[in-house]
Order: sequence, then C-alpha cells, then structure tokens
Amino acid sequence: MMSWKPAWRYQTIDFGEPVGDLSGITQQTTILTPVSGSRVRLLFDNSLNKSAMSMDQVVLRTTGAKTAVTLDGDGKITLQPGERVFSDPAELPVNSGETLCVEIRFCEAREITGLCQTWAARSWQTVFRNNSGITVDCTEIFPWLAEDVHKPAVTCGFSQLDIFTEEDVRTIAVFGDSITHMSYYSDALLERLFSEHSGKAVLANAGIGGNRLCHDASFSQELGVHSAVFGQAGCIRFEQDVFGTMQPDTVLMLEGINDVTHGFQYGRRDQVPTAEEFCKRYADVISCAHRHGARILIGTIMPENVFCGEEWFPLSERLRNEINQWIRGQKLADGIIDFEKLAADISGALKEGFHMDGLHPNEAGGKEMASMVPLEEVLK
Repeated sequence: MMSWKPAWRYQTIDFGEPVGDLSGITQQTTILTPVSGSRVRLLFDNSLNKSAMSMDQVVLRTTGAKTAVTLDGDGKITLQPGERVFSDPAELPVNSGETLCVEIRFCEAREITGLCQTWAARSWQTVFRNNSGITVDCTEIFPWLAEDVHKPAVTCGFSQLDIFTEEDVRTIAVFGDSITHMSYYSDALLERLFSEHSGKAVLANAGIGGNRLCHDASFSQELGVHSAVFGQAGCIRFEQDVFGTMQPDTVLMLEGINDVTHGFQYGRRDQVPTAEEFCKRYADVISCAHRHGARILIGTIMPENVFCGEEWFPLSERLRNEINQWIRGQKLADGIIDFEKLAADISGALKEGFHMDGLHPNEAGGKEMASMVPLEEVLK
C-alpha cells in the first residue's frame, strides 16, 4: 500500500536561547535512506525559533538526480516563528541504501534556538558552506559546540524527511533520553535493519538528551545554555513526539536513568520519583501507544559509573533496581529488552569497553544494544 514513511526523523531540541546564526550559510545534510520511493517531502521546522527563517533555495540530491523543494508552489520559503509544516511533495526516485542530500541555502536565519543533533553521525551528517562555497566549521556558527567533547553533528530548518513508497514498510520509533538521542544505538539498529530487512523498515529517533519520564528539564546554572535542552517530561511529550507527524507500528522505549539521578545531582530531591510514581507514568505511556495502535517494547535502565562515589548513590541504585524489577515483571508492554543485563559487569557497573564516559554507550556499546532488539517482535 502506497504511503509516506519517515525515512529520517529527529527531535528539534530547544536550547532556550539563541545559539547561532545561519544567515548566508548553505547547509548540506546527507542522509542514508532506508527505503525506496518515488517522492520526497520535508517537514520544515521553525517551531522553536523566535525569528522568521528564510530559505533562498532547498534542493534534494541523489547520485543521479536532483529536484527543488517548494512550499505552496514557491521555491523561496519563509517560515514564521513557531511554524512547522510539510513541504510540497517533490518528484524524486530514491533507492534503499542511497545517500540523499538536503541542501538548504539560508537567506535569513538568525537567533537559532532549535537544532537536531546526532553524535554517532553514521546515518546522517551535515556540512556548512559560506557564500563563497568554502566549508565553515560548525563551531564558528554554533560556538557552544566546541564545549561538547563528543562533538555532535547538527542540522536546522527541517526535522523529518518522508519518502512515498509502494513497499510494505514498518515504522519504528525509538524514544528516550541521551542514550537514544546520541544515536550510537539507533544508528546501529538502523544498520541491522538494513542488513537483515533491506527496504522494509524505517527508524525515527525521538530521543532528547537529559530527558526524564516524570519531570521537565532539570534547570541548572552550571549547565548554562544547555539547561533547557532536557525537554518536557517524557510522559507528557510522548504522544506528540511519537505520533504527531507519523504513525509508528512499534515503539522502543528506554528512559529512567535521569529520573533516578537528576533530583539528587541538582539538589531537587522533591523531583526524585518513587518507584510507584515512575511505573504509573510508564503505564500511561504504554497505554498511549496502544491507543494509537502501536506495539511498545520497554528497556531496563542500565547502570552508570559517574556518581558511584556520591553519598546519595545507594538511594539512586535502589530506585533503579526497583524500577527494573517492575519492568521485568509487568505485562502491560508488548515486550521488554533487558539492556541492564547486557551492559552490566559482574559487579553491576557498566562493563569496560561498552561506554565512553561512565554513562553513555560508545559505538561498540550501541552495536551490542542493537543486537539485543528482537526484530521478530519489532517487525510484527
């Protein structure tokens, strides 16, 4: 049955204040397309910026073809503050496994507040060029990127790319915090899907770094501009972020490490949920997925090695273990993925070689996580 499928989709992250200026810059984002189709459309996104965004030209390129993207028939596109809208469909044959480039020439794009990000940068990357065609380092446009030791790739102006396909394609959404958002896990899963089920599945990333299930962003003076990026509580944003612009068949959810640490870390113990509160929110999310006709598999919360020396660490660990016990025993979700069992060493800490900083999986860890996903259940 012919339908639009999200071949690429990421959260636009709200930084809460301007972090860069793309005026006079051409942005080229290359995306590995997982399915074949005949038409392409973009979800233009200026939803978080306070200023209008003007694009002189938007072009889609594959190896053998290119086409302009229009909005209401116009190739010069202006998005008003807060606007998010699908482009006109563009006729462009795309093959599964092909690289597609989204080239946007920004005329006016000041006070950028919202960006899409990836750290793994295996399924997509971005290059910026000035009016002379010279490559510009992204830290010149977004200086705060220099502070991130993991060096994320970013893109702006669109947050979803759909392909119109005749194939029977399953849509999978991954939802969670930085472990999902950083993409080492999701990119590895996309590669596995492509290898084992080529052209039959797409993967949409709905992760937000620092996100919690039960509470909104943990604002902290020490985080500066990054204090806003943790986003709205997962239990609230889940429906809009997963089902607002697409219809996933299956959702893979991993969230909770920030719920059991942030309240302690930032001196807000009133925001440390009880296991009962956390599990009730999880049950609400599962119910929401089922209400939309989607299956949902949930993951156990992996350990972290960052805060093991803190006086509150035993309390955090007790809460994490209580939540994991509930996840393993509940019958509400359509399945579980025991990421903790995969990631923990014999002492219960994150095992060596799996992580980059005591919390986040590295490329090897992401591949291990992807290998745990039961594709026979996911692709039902």
